[in-house]
Amino acid sequence: MSPEVYSPQARSLGLQKSLAERLFDLYEKYEAEAFKKNPSQDEKSNVLWLTENYRCNELILKFPSENFYGKKLIARGHESQPAHPKYGPLLFFSARGKETKEQDNSYLNLSEVYEVEKRVKEIADSWPTVWGPKILSDIAVLSSYRYQVSDFIPQEKMLIMIRG
Repeated sequence: MSPEVYSPQARSLGLQKSLAERLFDLYEKYEAEAFKKNPSQDEKSNVLWLTENYRCNELILKFPSENFYGKKLIARGHESQPAHPKYGPLLFFSARGKETKEQDNSYLNLSEVYEVEKRVKEIADSWPTVWGPKILSDIAVLSSYRYQVSDFIPQEKMLIMIRG
């Protein structure tokens, strides 16, 4: 995904493209120039493509595989970690609320905290047997606000907290 760049100076430097896009364009240019110099070259390309992905569910990986990898990117993560049968590999929820500034330039949105608590409880209560024994510390909650994470510590301290 390319960054949103509004500065004409930044655009003139090509910063409206992500680093990955710029590197890819550079490799294509390099290969085209090498081919012009020696059209019969049998050298392999120096561009390496990811072919197997073990971190992502196959349903999520389908889009980049089809749109960026010519359907050659294969998902392997679902083999070792199946998706939740009810919720699938990825969900988005929204919570209305208002952020309040807390200490250390951190913010807290209690509506978000309550929504996360509710969803974590739902996952814990419907833990699929294919996941093996219920290990609640395998559930991670990510937040960009340290204070919001510290406010979300269940009494059982069952979650790993990762600060974004």
